[in-house]
Parts: sequence; structure tokens; C-alpha cells
Amino acid sequence: MTISSAILIAANLSLVMTMLCAGMGGVAGDRTYLSCRRRLLVRSLVATLVLQPAFAVWLCYAFALPSAVKLAVLGLAIAPMPPILPSGLMKVRGSRSFEVALAFVVGVASVVTAPLSLWAFSLLVGPRAQIDFVTVAWMIALNVLFPVAAGFVGRRLSVETTVRAVTLLTISATAILALVLVALLLRSRPAIPWMIGSGSATAVVLLAIVGLGIGHACGGPARKTRRVLAMATATRHPALAIALASAAPPADERLAGAVIAFAVLVAGVSAIPYLPLSRFTLPRI
Repeated sequence: MTISSAILIAANLSLVMTMLCAGMGGVAGDRTYLSCRRRLLVRSLVATLVLQPAFAVWLCYAFALPSAVKLAVLGLAIAPMPPILPSGLMKVRGSRSFEVALAFVVGVASVVTAPLSLWAFSLLVGPRAQIDFVTVAWMIALNVLFPVAAGFVGRRLSVETTVRAVTLLTISATAILALVLVALLLRSRPAIPWMIGSGSATAVVLLAIVGLGIGHACGGPARKTRRVLAMATATRHPALAIALASAAPPADERLAGAVIAFAVLVAGVSAIPYLPLSRFTLPRI
């Protein structure tokens, strides 16, 4: 097993654990929470699946990013879920029902939208990006939809057991993700100075900050939904981006790994000052 394969497997394991937590933390009616709030549903899908990916495409053009960095940025922009559940480990006071429903709805939509987005993005990245769209769709279904469904089933069978398991799974998923980020940074050490000096780091910072603004503006008047959507729009789990980068040549893979690790760290850090500022409203979409 190569180092790249081990990193990808660990990232996918972290994603599966996070999705299990989303399912186990839900209660009856969570999956249909957004169906009763159609305006919020539309705004959530537009924020996560349209506006943020569109801004990522603009960044690729504005900063003339190389192919490896484009893959990393675009892969993060269309990934269906944040690296951790905001109301879990981070203790964000958001709507748990909205969080679970958003994970379910965006996960279902991403089975279709992620391969279609990658097909469109491949025109930007060029022939060096070898992207298997069917594999991407299956990866999202396997690592997002199935764990959420399993979590719901487990909660129906034993609420007490699943409640105890959520905390352990959340901490384990976060610890595995931390190891993944450390491994990416260690493996990508030679590419870090270039990333900082080339404008790639600036593009990643803008992606996180604008993502928070998009989610906040689309989240509606309720602070508890604004927070969850802002975090879900700006912070994405790196498993999909790592899978895309693993198909690139070794040098490009290292550069993409540095960008992915930096992006996840920046998104997490930028959420810290956002939380106290989330009480302010922006013009709603």
C-alpha cells in the first residue's frame, strides 16, 4: 500500500464516521426538515452546490492556478459535507435538525451534481486530470448516503446506544482527519513555499471567507440556520479532493496535498471569528 492510498483510505474513513454521526444524531423528521422549508432548501442548495463552486471557478481564472491547485480547490468546493459536524465537536449552537437534513439532501444531490461539476471542471483543468465520474458518484453514495442511512437505522433500533456512540465517533473522525492533514503536510513539504508565494494560499483564504459569507447570506433570518449553512458552505471534507489529487502526477499530487491541508486548516480557523459575528445579518438571498 502506498502512502497516497493510506491517506485516501483514512480520509474516507473519517468521512464515513462523520456521516454516521449525522445519521445517529438525527431524530424522526430530520430528513424531511427542509421539505417543509422550501425556500431554505433552495437557498441551501444554491449556496453549497452553485455559488461556492462558481466562486472556486472564478478563483482558478483570477489567480491563474496550476492544474494541481485547480483540482484541489474545485474538489473542495463541490465536496458534499464539512470535515466535522459543527454542532458536534465544535459546539456550534445551530439547528441540529437542519444540519442532519442538509447532510442528507446535499449528499443525495451530490451523487449527480459532483460528477457533472467535475465534467465541466475537466474542461478547465485540462487533459492531465484523469477523472472517473462514475467512481466519484459511487464514492459519494458509499461514503455519504449509506452511512447517514445506517445512522438513522441504528438510532431507531437503539437510541441510547447511538447517543453514546456519537461523541466517540465524532472525536475519532476528527482525530483521523487530523492525522490525514499532518500526513499531507509532511508529504507536501517541498511544495509549501511555492504554494505560499504563488497566490494559491491567497485563493484558499478567499474561498473560505467568501464561503462563510455565502452561507451566512443564504441561511435566512434565523441565526441557528445561518451558522450551520455558513460552516457547511465554507468548510468541506477533503476526501473527494484527495481522491482527485491521487490521480495526478506525483509532483502535482504533493502540491494539491499542500493546498488541501492548508484549505481545511484555514476554513477551520476562519470559523472561529465568524461565530461571534454571526449575529449580524447580511442582505438575504
